[in-house]
Amino acid sequence: MKQIITKYTKDYVFQLIQKHSDLVDFGTVESAVSDQVIQETQNKIGFRFSESYLWFLKNFGGGTIGGEEVYSVYVNNPHPASDDIAQQHIINQDEGDISSTALVVMFTDYGELFYFENSKFDGAECPIFTASVGEEPVLYANNFYEFLAKRIESFWVS
Repeated sequence: MKQIITKYTKDYVFQLIQKHSDLVDFGTVESAVSDQVIQETQNKIGFRFSESYLWFLKNFGGGTIGGEEVYSVYVNNPHPASDDIAQQHIINQDEGDISSTALVVMFTDYGELFYFENSKFDGAECPIFTASVGEEPVLYANNFYEFLAKRIESFWVS
């Protein structure tokens, strides 16, 4: 199997987060999600989280990039439908808004939808696709590190 070399590593993403703290508002290790809560959430939605998304949950817990919420796992969330990945998944499935293999991780103010496509999960990583209303989905990132980096970069590159 050919190994893909990419700049989108957790170290690269961590450096971007530190460099752009005015843009990125993530939690800390202290606000991270516990293994028990992660397992309960995975059982609830019927999907395993990718290694890169688990890194995010265990190091930051959740937060925003440029004011856009990155869906996470929240315990005792006072607004359960707002930014909890499990609640968003249940709502999307109940409303039939998205494929049963999709797990939404962000919905922007511009109508961009970003989601893990779990039918392509390789046991470690899961690609993230994007789609806007009326458009076909396209591959956005090969893993969650790349997703975070591209979202951060989209605010200061443009």
